[in-house]
Amino acid sequence: MIATVPRDLREAAKAIGATRYETIRLAVLPSARSGIVGASMIGLGRALGETIAVSLVVGNTPIIHGSLFGAGATIPSWIASSFREATSTGLHRSALLGLALILVALTFGLAAVSRLLVGRTARTVGAGT
Repeated sequence: MIATVPRDLREAAKAIGATRYETIRLAVLPSARSGIVGASMIGLGRALGETIAVSLVVGNTPIIHGSLFGAGATIPSWIASSFREATSTGLHRSALLGLALILVALTFGLAAVSRLLVGRTARTVGAGT
């Protein structure tokens, strides 16, 4: 992202007397903004999918604590830990499949929002040059 910013853009900023900080702030970051936003959204989407790691870190306890550091549960960790015990009759399995559907909808929604943000950022950067 930042490494792909054209060298001419950096040199042009320095040629008009910009300091190193000003070059980064005024030339490099605006040019790389869409890539930075895209990478952040991909990282957030990937974090949603890291089921087992999240389950181990969070504690997989379906209780909302008053502390941000208290144990909790996420949708993927709850599905992964409960699906084996769910019977095919009854509501437990249906509820887990409903949670999976919600998770898929959230993932597609996040992907759509990230596409919009990257496109908007790219248009903003393109309009400014």
